[in-house]
Amino acid sequence: MGPFLQCARDEILPRMDHTAQERDDYLNLMIGKIVRADVWLEQQMQFLYRAFLGPSIAARRLTPDNFRDLAEGARRMMASIEDDADRDLANGALTRARAAHKRRAEIVHDMWLHRGESGTESMAWDALRMVPSGRPQTLTDADLATALSDLNRSAISIGMLAQKIQAETLQIPPDDDEMWSARELSAGIAGDIIFLSDGGRVFRFPWQEGPGS
Repeated sequence: MGPFLQCARDEILPRMDHTAQERDDYLNLMIGKIVRADVWLEQQMQFLYRAFLGPSIAARRLTPDNFRDLAEGARRMMASIEDDADRDLANGALTRARAAHKRRAEIVHDMWLHRGESGTESMAWDALRMVPSGRPQTLTDADLATALSDLNRSAISIGMLAQKIQAETLQIPPDDDEMWSARELSAGIAGDIIFLSDGGRVFRFPWQEGPGS
Protein backbone atom coordinates (compact mmCIF):
# COMPACT_ATOMS: atom_id res chain seq x y z
CA MET A 1 0.00 0.00 0.00
CA GLY A 2 1.38 3.41 -0.99
CA PRO A 3 1.90 6.19 1.56
CA PHE A 4 -1.09 8.22 0.40
CA LEU A 5 -3.48 5.24 0.49
CA GLN A 6 -2.09 4.23 3.88
CA CYS A 7 -2.63 7.76 5.18
CA ALA A 8 -6.20 7.84 3.87
CA ARG A 9 -7.01 4.53 5.55
CA ASP A 10 -5.42 5.52 8.85
CA GLU A 11 -7.60 8.62 8.99
CA ILE A 12 -10.61 6.31 9.21
CA LEU A 13 -9.21 3.44 11.25
CA PRO A 14 -6.21 4.59 13.30
CA ARG A 15 -6.10 1.50 15.55
CA MET A 16 -4.65 -1.87 14.62
CA ASP A 17 -7.21 -4.00 16.45
CA HIS A 18 -10.54 -3.75 14.61
CA THR A 19 -13.79 -5.22 15.85
CA ALA A 20 -16.21 -6.97 13.51
CA GLN A 21 -18.48 -3.91 13.59
CA GLU A 22 -15.61 -1.59 12.68
CA ARG A 23 -14.67 -3.81 9.78
CA ASP A 24 -18.26 -3.87 8.56
CA ASP A 25 -18.60 -0.09 8.94
CA TYR A 26 -15.35 0.47 7.07
CA LEU A 27 -16.45 -1.79 4.21
CA ASN A 28 -19.80 0.02 3.96
CA LEU A 29 -18.10 3.41 4.04
CA MET A 30 -15.60 2.52 1.33
CA ILE A 31 -18.24 0.96 -0.92
CA GLY A 32 -20.27 4.15 -0.59
CA LYS A 33 -17.24 6.24 -1.54
CA ILE A 34 -16.52 3.95 -4.48
CA VAL A 35 -20.10 4.27 -5.75
CA ARG A 36 -19.94 8.07 -5.46
CA ALA A 37 -16.61 8.19 -7.28
CA ASP A 38 -18.06 6.06 -10.07
CA VAL A 39 -20.98 8.49 -10.43
CA TRP A 40 -18.46 11.31 -10.75
CA LEU A 41 -16.59 9.32 -13.41
CA GLU A 42 -19.80 8.71 -15.37
CA GLN A 43 -20.58 12.44 -15.26
CA GLN A 44 -17.15 13.18 -16.71
CA MET A 45 -17.80 10.56 -19.40
CA GLN A 46 -20.96 12.45 -20.34
CA PHE A 47 -18.92 15.67 -20.45
CA LEU A 48 -16.43 13.96 -22.79
CA TYR A 49 -19.17 12.58 -25.05
CA ARG A 50 -20.73 16.03 -25.42
CA ALA A 51 -17.33 17.59 -26.04
CA PHE A 52 -16.95 15.29 -29.05
CA LEU A 53 -20.44 16.15 -30.28
CA GLY A 54 -19.67 19.86 -30.11
CA PRO A 55 -22.11 22.69 -29.34
CA SER A 56 -25.56 21.40 -30.19
CA ILE A 57 -29.06 21.73 -28.80
CA ALA A 58 -29.46 17.99 -29.29
CA ALA A 59 -26.20 17.07 -27.52
CA ARG A 60 -27.89 16.38 -24.19
CA ARG A 61 -30.57 14.25 -25.83
CA LEU A 62 -28.02 12.28 -27.85
CA THR A 63 -25.73 11.56 -24.89
CA PRO A 64 -26.20 8.00 -23.52
CA ASP A 65 -27.27 7.59 -19.90
CA ASN A 66 -25.15 4.53 -19.10
CA PHE A 67 -21.41 3.98 -18.81
CA ARG A 68 -21.11 1.20 -21.39
CA ASP A 69 -22.64 3.23 -24.22
CA LEU A 70 -20.74 6.35 -23.18
CA ALA A 71 -17.44 4.46 -23.29
CA GLU A 72 -18.17 2.75 -26.60
CA GLY A 73 -19.29 6.01 -28.19
CA ALA A 74 -16.20 7.82 -26.91
CA ARG A 75 -13.98 5.04 -28.25
CA ARG A 76 -15.44 5.41 -31.73
CA MET A 77 -15.18 9.20 -31.70
CA MET A 78 -11.56 9.09 -30.51
CA ALA A 79 -10.67 7.72 -33.94
CA SER A 80 -11.24 11.28 -35.21
CA ILE A 81 -8.29 12.60 -33.17
CA GLU A 82 -5.66 13.31 -35.83
CA ASP A 83 -2.52 13.49 -33.69
CA ASP A 84 -1.24 9.99 -32.90
CA ALA A 85 0.16 10.93 -29.48
CA ASP A 86 -3.08 12.68 -28.47
CA ARG A 87 -5.15 9.73 -29.67
CA ASP A 88 -3.01 7.27 -27.71
CA LEU A 89 -3.30 9.48 -24.62
CA ALA A 90 -7.09 9.61 -24.97
CA ASN A 91 -7.42 5.86 -25.52
CA GLY A 92 -5.23 5.21 -22.49
CA ALA A 93 -7.47 7.39 -20.31
CA LEU A 94 -10.56 5.56 -21.58
CA THR A 95 -8.99 2.14 -20.98
CA ARG A 96 -8.19 3.06 -17.37
CA ALA A 97 -11.69 4.47 -16.85
CA ARG A 98 -13.26 1.26 -18.11
CA ALA A 99 -11.05 -0.83 -15.86
CA ALA A 100 -11.87 1.32 -12.82
CA HIS A 101 -15.60 1.11 -13.57
CA LYS A 102 -15.37 -2.67 -13.99
CA ARG A 103 -13.58 -3.03 -10.66
CA ARG A 104 -16.31 -0.94 -9.01
CA ALA A 105 -18.90 -3.39 -10.30
CA GLU A 106 -16.92 -6.37 -9.00
CA ILE A 107 -16.76 -4.86 -5.52
CA VAL A 108 -20.30 -3.52 -5.29
CA HIS A 109 -22.10 -6.57 -6.69
CA ASP A 110 -20.61 -9.16 -4.37
CA MET A 111 -21.48 -10.14 -0.80
CA TRP A 112 -18.34 -9.76 1.33
CA LEU A 113 -17.87 -11.54 4.65
CA HIS A 114 -14.98 -10.48 6.88
CA ARG A 115 -12.58 -13.19 7.98
CA GLY A 116 -12.98 -12.49 11.67
CA GLU A 117 -9.30 -11.81 12.23
CA SER A 118 -8.35 -9.42 15.01
CA GLY A 119 -5.19 -7.69 16.13
CA THR A 120 -3.96 -7.26 12.56
CA GLU A 121 -3.30 -4.05 10.70
CA SER A 122 -4.91 -5.09 7.42
CA MET A 123 -8.47 -6.23 6.84
CA ALA A 124 -9.78 -8.84 4.43
CA TRP A 125 -13.12 -10.18 3.24
CA ASP A 126 -14.15 -13.27 1.28
CA ALA A 127 -16.88 -13.30 -1.36
CA LEU A 128 -20.00 -15.36 -0.65
CA ARG A 129 -21.24 -16.74 -3.97
CA MET A 130 -23.91 -19.24 -4.91
CA VAL A 131 -22.30 -20.02 -8.28
CA PRO A 132 -18.66 -19.93 -9.45
CA SER A 133 -17.40 -16.63 -10.79
CA GLY A 134 -14.28 -15.38 -12.51
CA ARG A 135 -14.19 -12.32 -10.25
CA PRO A 136 -11.66 -12.00 -7.39
CA GLN A 137 -12.58 -14.14 -4.41
CA THR A 138 -10.97 -11.93 -1.76
CA LEU A 139 -11.01 -8.23 -0.95
CA THR A 140 -8.67 -6.23 1.29
CA ASP A 141 -8.66 -2.70 2.64
CA ALA A 142 -5.81 -1.98 0.21
CA ASP A 143 -8.01 -3.19 -2.67
CA LEU A 144 -10.76 -0.80 -1.60
CA ALA A 145 -8.37 2.14 -1.37
CA THR A 146 -6.89 1.34 -4.77
CA ALA A 147 -10.32 1.03 -6.41
CA LEU A 148 -11.37 4.39 -4.98
CA SER A 149 -8.13 6.06 -6.08
CA ASP A 150 -8.40 4.62 -9.60
CA LEU A 151 -11.96 5.93 -10.00
CA ASN A 152 -11.02 9.40 -8.79
CA ARG A 153 -7.97 9.57 -11.01
CA SER A 154 -9.97 8.37 -14.00
CA ALA A 155 -12.63 11.01 -13.40
CA ILE A 156 -9.95 13.69 -13.43
CA SER A 157 -8.31 12.21 -16.53
CA ILE A 158 -11.57 12.00 -18.48
CA GLY A 159 -12.60 15.49 -17.34
CA MET A 160 -9.30 16.98 -18.49
CA LEU A 161 -9.56 15.12 -21.79
CA ALA A 162 -13.06 16.55 -22.26
CA GLN A 163 -11.72 20.07 -21.63
CA LYS A 164 -9.02 19.53 -24.24
CA ILE A 165 -11.46 18.16 -26.82
CA GLN A 166 -13.94 20.94 -26.15
CA ALA A 167 -11.28 23.65 -26.55
CA GLU A 168 -10.14 22.12 -29.83
CA THR A 169 -13.70 21.66 -31.11
CA LEU A 170 -14.56 25.28 -30.36
CA GLN A 171 -11.09 26.39 -31.55
CA ILE A 172 -10.41 28.27 -28.34
CA PRO A 173 -6.90 29.79 -28.49
CA PRO A 174 -4.47 29.16 -25.59
CA ASP A 175 -4.80 31.62 -22.74
CA ASP A 176 -2.27 32.45 -20.03
CA ASP A 177 -5.11 32.37 -17.50
CA GLU A 178 -6.22 28.82 -18.37
CA MET A 179 -6.99 26.52 -15.44
CA TRP A 180 -4.43 23.95 -16.61
CA SER A 181 -1.11 24.37 -18.34
CA ALA A 182 -0.37 22.15 -21.34
CA ARG A 183 1.94 20.05 -19.16
CA GLU A 184 -0.68 19.62 -16.44
CA LEU A 185 -3.38 18.80 -18.98
CA SER A 186 -1.31 16.05 -20.57
CA ALA A 187 -0.24 14.68 -17.18
CA GLY A 188 -3.82 14.69 -15.93
CA ILE A 189 -5.13 12.86 -19.00
CA ALA A 190 -2.34 10.32 -18.56
CA GLY A 191 -3.42 9.78 -14.95
CA ASP A 192 -0.12 11.10 -13.57
CA ILE A 193 -1.73 12.61 -10.48
CA ILE A 194 -1.79 11.81 -6.77
CA PHE A 195 -4.96 12.00 -4.68
CA LEU A 196 -4.62 13.29 -1.14
CA SER A 197 -8.31 13.40 -0.18
CA ASP A 198 -11.15 11.67 -2.02
CA GLY A 199 -13.82 13.61 -0.15
CA GLY A 200 -12.59 17.04 -1.14
CA ARG A 201 -11.07 15.69 -4.37
CA VAL A 202 -7.73 17.28 -3.54
CA PHE A 203 -4.90 16.13 -5.76
CA ARG A 204 -1.53 17.26 -6.99
CA PHE A 205 0.92 16.47 -9.73
CA PRO A 206 4.02 14.48 -8.70
CA TRP A 207 6.38 17.34 -9.55
CA GLN A 208 4.61 19.78 -7.22
CA GLU A 209 6.02 20.41 -3.75
CA GLY A 210 2.82 19.96 -1.78
CA PRO A 211 -1.00 19.91 -1.82
CA GLY A 212 -1.34 23.67 -2.05
CA SER A 213 1.34 24.38 -4.63
